[in-house]
Amino acid sequence: MVKAKAEKEAPVATRSSSRLQGKTVEEPVAKKVKKAPVKDAEEEAPEEKPSKHLKIGDHIPSIELETEDGETVDLLEVAKESGVVVFFYPKASTPGCTTQGCTYRDHHASFADLGYKVYGCSADSVKSQLNFKTKQNFNYSLFSDPKFKLIGAIGAKAPGNKVTRSRLVLEKGGKILDIQIKVSPKSDTADALEFIKGLDKLIALLPENENEIEAYSSVLEENESKLDFKKYIEPFFEIFVFGGLMAQFYGRLIEFFPQSKRSDDALYKHLDECGLKEVSDYCKKQQKHEIKTQLALELNEMTLHGNISKVTPFLKEKMKVYKWSENEVPPLLWDNLVNQLDYSRLDQVENGIIKLINLWSPVLKSFCSMSKSELTLLLKIQACVYENAKILRYFKVIVEQLHKNGVLSDSCILYWYEKGAAPQGKTVLLKQMEPFATWLGEQESDDE
Repeated sequence: MVKAKAEKEAPVATRSSSRLQGKTVEEPVAKKVKKAPVKDAEEEAPEEKPSKHLKIGDHIPSIELETEDGETVDLLEVAKESGVVVFFYPKASTPGCTTQGCTYRDHHASFADLGYKVYGCSADSVKSQLNFKTKQNFNYSLFSDPKFKLIGAIGAKAPGNKVTRSRLVLEKGGKILDIQIKVSPKSDTADALEFIKGLDKLIALLPENENEIEAYSSVLEENESKLDFKKYIEPFFEIFVFGGLMAQFYGRLIEFFPQSKRSDDALYKHLDECGLKEVSDYCKKQQKHEIKTQLALELNEMTLHGNISKVTPFLKEKMKVYKWSENEVPPLLWDNLVNQLDYSRLDQVENGIIKLINLWSPVLKSFCSMSKSELTLLLKIQACVYENAKILRYFKVIVEQLHKNGVLSDSCILYWYEKGAAPQGKTVLLKQMEPFATWLGEQESDDE
């Protein structure tokens, strides 16, 4: 059974990756075994079925296949020495397969210069592959895969034990860079070269620091092109996110686009359409974090100048601008409130908390009109007291005062107490709240 489990020792694709160095690589030493008698495909044992198909980003497992001369080659071992392109074809010596094979023959030197070995692969017998290679004078080896070990692993097996014309690209080390099913026999070679050269250019142009990003953007514009996310989804995601560049450049990704398309909404939409939702979500999250950090500074400034009455209209306007829901505001307000606490006299902390809650309750109430907003505030307070030992003991005081001022409702507090509390400090805080929650429960029972 073919194992689709990824090998962990292969290098991660980063700027320093060993692939695409523009050098001709030496032929890797193939693993040789004693030649077996040649058999036709029909005489082979039933094909092995992979447990799942390999996908872009996986590492190629150890798969041994016979070449046209009867030698056994482990594809993983080949990939440890160089990049690999394997093209798959339905049947040796047929017109379409001949066209596909000959174009790879004619461009073999181009692949070698980029650091890639070329192999053809089909379910044909070793004898058929030898005849095919000899007749067309191919300058690369052909794999015989009658058990569909590799063909099935990439999803190129068609009904009736047939092969769908496809392409597999491995970087040096064995990581799968590209899998294309149903390719054209005429354009497959050109498409493979374009992909590898484009990836080479992407890596070469990646900026190492913020000062280089403008030059990178200029190069793209001069070539009347933009970074083609669709073609390089996995490498792009890996290089920027796992390569550690995302945190540095996420705010300037729009500069990779032509001037006319540089907007946050256009960037997010494009990333989503390309299947890079993780990158899109990351950018949105980071942008929101920066906005909230700036708003926190402005709130603090308004507080220092005694302009609390202006806070509610100010934040409602920001909600419209940034299209926020109401529950995103209470945590901001609570952080601002806590930042005003004076811890110089610990015996006055409780009074200080009550005073600030009374001062800010009208504002908090404006943004806690929905149960979700109330619960968001209560969970924020829970996290806050858990992280700040100086106010941990005052959690019950805080909740009671907010309840008294109409910010937190009975139902919200009871829901939090019964099943909505977060794990942080849960046991201690539930014990604090037990008398008050019990009292609220009794009040609700009396009302009923």
